[in-house]
Amino acid sequence: MLFGFQRLILLPLAPVGDEPELVALASGLTEDLLRRLNRLGDVRVTIVRDAPDVAPQTETEASPDDTSAEVRHLLERHTSDALIVGTMGLSQEGLRVSLRLVRSGDDGHWTGEEVLAEGAAESVCSGFAFDLVEAAVGSPPDAERLAASGGDRLQAYRDLLLGLAPELDASERRVALERAIAAAPDFLEAQLALVDVLWELGSSQRALQQLKMMTDAERPSPAALQRLAVALRVAGRAEESRAVARQVLSGDPDGPTLFRLGLYAAAGGDHALATEAYEAAVHQGYVDPVLFENLGHELVRMGSDEVAVELWDAALQLDPSLLRLLGERALALFRQGSLDEAKTAFADALECAPEHFATHACRGAWLQAQNAHAEALEAYSMALGLRADDPLVLNSRGVSHHALGDEEGARNDFQAALRHAQDVELLMYIRENLARLDRGALGLNDEAARLLAEGGQLLRHDQAQEAVPRLRSSLERDPTSWTAWLLLALAYRELGEWQEASRSLDEVLTLVPGHAEALSEQSLALLALGRREEALQKGHEAEAQAPDDAGILCNLGVVCMECGWLEEAREVFEEAATLDPADPITARCIDELDQRCRSERPWGAGQWSIP
Repeated sequence: MLFGFQRLILLPLAPVGDEPELVALASGLTEDLLRRLNRLGDVRVTIVRDAPDVAPQTETEASPDDTSAEVRHLLERHTSDALIVGTMGLSQEGLRVSLRLVRSGDDGHWTGEEVLAEGAAESVCSGFAFDLVEAAVGSPPDAERLAASGGDRLQAYRDLLLGLAPELDASERRVALERAIAAAPDFLEAQLALVDVLWELGSSQRALQQLKMMTDAERPSPAALQRLAVALRVAGRAEESRAVARQVLSGDPDGPTLFRLGLYAAAGGDHALATEAYEAAVHQGYVDPVLFENLGHELVRMGSDEVAVELWDAALQLDPSLLRLLGERALALFRQGSLDEAKTAFADALECAPEHFATHACRGAWLQAQNAHAEALEAYSMALGLRADDPLVLNSRGVSHHALGDEEGARNDFQAALRHAQDVELLMYIRENLARLDRGALGLNDEAARLLAEGGQLLRHDQAQEAVPRLRSSLERDPTSWTAWLLLALAYRELGEWQEASRSLDEVLTLVPGHAEALSEQSLALLALGRREEALQKGHEAEAQAPDDAGILCNLGVVCMECGWLEEAREVFEEAATLDPADPITARCIDELDQRCRSERPWGAGQWSIP
């Protein structure tokens, strides 16, 4: 994955006159031009509002030697390749706009002047954006990314610009955008801007209504669908929100929309959708340091350290202040086998970013992997001084405490990690560490630990078939690992091998009697095997161990429903929904219960996805 992009500075367009409306129009055009430039891809454009005045020159006035010292200093200060400056004035035909792209030295300039007139207002602005990107990168961008959105009527486009002007308050911008839509009912840019202003004003219900109206079309805008997904989530309609989000990818969305979709998905824990959206945004040429940072994190979860390093390098090139990435970048270099480079990178992180949690947490993991437990303990303690309740670091420091013979320190860290952890997989590891400490068998050999981690990673990324042999190999080296047995059971469950899943769960319950999740999973496995009475018994045992766990209650509800106990199933599902109102699986189970009296097919034969 190679990154080639130009970093551009856009100065606010200067109004030719001091009329308040002209000032607001120039400001709004600056914002609209920024959106269109970044949408085209291969450039990263930022507005710099505190720069000295740099007057745009006409084509006849400009020459390569005319680049002022102020421009060169500005480009150096912001680590940018070129500067865009311009003016806006009034003419009889409409709004006269002059723009110039200026490079440092003799790398070439571009100048253009047009009138935003009736019948071509929005098109002229899109043309400016196209020409500026072509001048910046040396090749024409994809013009389809700037398809007309219905704003060529001059008055409608003027009102859009007023609706984008940050100088006006939100109420004034709302009125202007409503005028724009009244003048041009199909003006998509104005409709989207109105939704954003309604959110700013706190009118979330009105914004939702506007979005529903916009997305009722035969081919709804991906940008509108993405905003609708967010609005539905805010309204508590999680299942509808997820369904709408999935539609965004099928509608040829632009880079900014894909980036926002990725942010939405990551916030909801849907890492597969987040990765897909982020990758699509990058492939479209969308340039944003946070996009590169976030996609790097998602790829690390999948084991793609090399690409993550490349992404983080691009993010740091765009925004050198992202020093929090230095530690993670160094650890990724170590994992991909670049040992000397990783050592240098950790030294740089420690020197340049000692105030960042990730610097010390990642350095601790690096040192621990090399069995340098005393140094790892120090690094983890530095990290916990910055974020005292991080469960992953607490668990990791506990491992180093134990390696150094400090069982009390290890136990204290594991127990603290257990109090703060929420991730299911991390909770399993912490509980197993405590159980091993009690049995005096914490020293899990490195190869078993590596295979266990690999198997868990594969399972998390829907690769159950590949996870099984690694988990079995881990268990050959350490058959007392209940975590490995549980993950193996979950892998067999995904493969529909219920007998093997049940056997693995028996091993978990032998090692950890009363383990709530294992009991609950065993109830599903027994149900799939046709052993319904035993399934009910295990489901109720799981409920007794974890009466406030919505997932365990949902599983019990499924067992009750399939065994014909429909009223009890409804009670259990409703209790689960009370504990976790946003859980889509519980909602789907309730819908299923409403739609049928009894299932005609045996449970586990493919009719249901596993809760």
